Amino acid sequence: MSSPFSYAFTVSRGREELRLSGEIDIATCPTLVEALNAVVAHPGGDVLLDCSRVTFFGVAGVGALVEARKELDRSGRRLVVRNPSPIVRRVLHIFELADVFADDEYKSADPTPHE
Repeated sequence: MSSPFSYAFTVSRGREELRLSGEIDIATCPTLVEALNAVVAHPGGDVLLDCSRVTFFGVAGVGALVEARKELDRSGRRLVVRNPSPIVRRVLHIFELADVFADDEYKSADPTPHE
């Protein structure tokens, strides 16, 4: 029997990059954690997350990124958020994590949209 619910969240995996899209919340976060665990377990360089198509980013997603970062730190690797959507940018700034996950281009970007 299939679930009556569907989640608008997908993960596409490149060599050392995950391209995320859709909503990252408590219901979809296990998929993100599974993808992060797989890429963290693979030896290599920094792990890049393209978050340009993320439409919602909840606290569960923040926790998943923090845990993945801890694991990568142990091997001298980084977790880098690239192309953050406005919501990802805002949430990372709220949690004061923008600089922790940012590449140099993102660090220099203005975190608040001008109205």
